[in-house]
Amino acid sequence: MKRIVYSLLVAGLTILNFTSCENDKYRDLDRRVKELDMELDSKTSRLENVLVNYKSVEVSYITIKPENWVTNGEEGSENCYMYAEVECTLITQNIINDGVVLAYYVDADNRDNVLPYIQSYLPEAPSTDMVIETFRYDAEVGKITFIIQNSDYSFHERLGDIQFKIATIY
Repeated sequence: MKRIVYSLLVAGLTILNFTSCENDKYRDLDRRVKELDMELDSKTSRLENVLVNYKSVEVSYITIKPENWVTNGEEGSENCYMYAEVECTLITQNIINDGVVLAYYVDADNRDNVLPYIQSYLPEAPSTDMVIETFRYDAEVGKITFIIQNSDYSFHERLGDIQFKIATIY
C-alpha cells in the first residue's frame, strides 16, 4: 500500500513539475508575443501618423542609362545582380527617421510600378526558360540604389534607358 501511495505521490509531483515548466514556457511565449504586438502597433502608428499628418510630398524622376549599371558578382553565379547608385537630395535624415521613401519603375507605357517590381519574360534564343526579373531599391541619406536581379543570375542585353520615380513623404 505504501508503495502505491509513494508511486502516486511521485507521479503527481512529476506532473505538477512538468505542468509548471510548460506554463513558464507559455508565459514566456505569451510575453514575447505581447512585446512584438506592441512593437508592431508602435510602427503601424508611426506610419499612420506619417501618412495622415504628412507635411510634404516630393517627387523626382531619374533616368538611368545602360552604362550606369554596375554588375555585382560574376554573371551566372548565385546572387549576381546589377545596381545603379544615384544621388538623391530628397532623401534626408528626417525622411529616413520619420518619413517614407517610395520608388517606382516607370514602364514603357509610362505607368508607375511600385518597387519591388517583378516581371517575367522569355529571353532570346538559345534559352527557352522563362526569366523572372526583380527591381528593388535601397534608400539612405542623400542617395538611392536601384537593383535589378534575374532569376537565372544573368543579364540578357536588354537594358535600355530605365526611368524610376522617387517619392518622399514627411
